[in-house]
Amino acid sequence: MDNKIADKEYYEILNVPVNADFTTIKKSYRRLAIRLHPDKNPNNSEEARENFQKLGEAYQVLSDPELRKRYDLYGKEGAVPEAGFADAFEFFRQLFGGESFKDYIGELNLLKELCKSMKDSSSEYKAIEDTDESKKKLQHEESLQENLLLQERIDTLCHNLVDKLSIWTETDMSEPVTNAFKEKMRLEAEVLKEESFGEELLNAIGSTYFQRAKIFLESQSFLGIKGLWSSLRAKGSLLKDTWSTVVSAVEVQTKAEALAKAEEESNWTKEKREEAARELTGKVLSATWKGTRFEVQNVIRNVSDKILFDENVPQEKLLQRARALHMVGEVFLSVAPKRERNDNFFEELLNQQTPSQG
Repeated sequence: MDNKIADKEYYEILNVPVNADFTTIKKSYRRLAIRLHPDKNPNNSEEARENFQKLGEAYQVLSDPELRKRYDLYGKEGAVPEAGFADAFEFFRQLFGGESFKDYIGELNLLKELCKSMKDSSSEYKAIEDTDESKKKLQHEESLQENLLLQERIDTLCHNLVDKLSIWTETDMSEPVTNAFKEKMRLEAEVLKEESFGEELLNAIGSTYFQRAKIFLESQSFLGIKGLWSSLRAKGSLLKDTWSTVVSAVEVQTKAEALAKAEEESNWTKEKREEAARELTGKVLSATWKGTRFEVQNVIRNVSDKILFDENVPQEKLLQRARALHMVGEVFLSVAPKRERNDNFFEELLNQQTPSQG
């Protein structure tokens, strides 16, 4: 097959063989995009930006069947998109930023926070408490702005969710309609599952939908005892997730401090430093994901409760919403059952080797 390839540069940039399928190309791009992002390479920013742009161009061509065909036949000059290449940073944001989940969770800043965390952890650590009053004032103003944006986000997501559930709640809710609704949600979930962190996000959303709907439905039973018990269990799960998120953040800080100290003392070999850096990156990814999952579930809880406990909506309609939400949660969980992701998983994600070019 090599004889038919006019130019192998894009394959080499993505570290994939010339006969790589789309899944292999996509996985390699995601891994390299995290590793090569300029925010992770601040010491050589100009070269990092250039390499990152090349990586984005290579993926844009090889992920498009028609452009890839033209590239294989004629090389780079014959495979330029009609509208030109997209900005690498915008392309990166769309691929990693949970764009497909936007109707469910709003703007997801997973990779934005990831790159910021990487940049922070690669900088010299200074454990000095900042008592500057102007900085505290700025942080307070930023906090108020964030709360305002969060409320706007929740209001928008409530509207989106009610619209989605109305596909079932505004019908006769017969068995054929119910089956069609479940199938529609299943097909949507199968598509979402293929996105970056798709399984994890689907599970986070589905488990929260299921939990909040169950609490509401059981609260309508005799004395609401079942609902109270489910609510207590949910609070226990929330405390566990909170603790896990905090522990991960502390582990990242501890590892970053050790790495910074070793750099200063120069008592580590090059191989030891590289190994520690990889381990730190895995912990950063793990901590960032746990923080993101925590944020997503918090938003979904707020959205679910707001549409289920709306005093301006008739009780019968609220019950219908809860049943529909329960179904969506079940469907999402069936497509994406829970799988624990430890630090090793994220290290493997970064270090995973694709087949060599051939």
